[in-house]
Amino acid sequence: MSVLVHRQPMDAEPLVAQAMAERVPLVTTDRRIQQYDVETIW
Repeated sequence: MSVLVHRQPMDAEPLVAQAMAERVPLVTTDRRIQQYDVETIW
């Protein structure tokens, strides 16, 4: 991913990339994650 959306000490991009690669949703309440093209649950 070339666009940094989530600016936290532990960046969410590796988690998003893993979820996209495995085609699984992320369980989170963080609305910033929804800016990525990944399914979320919560």
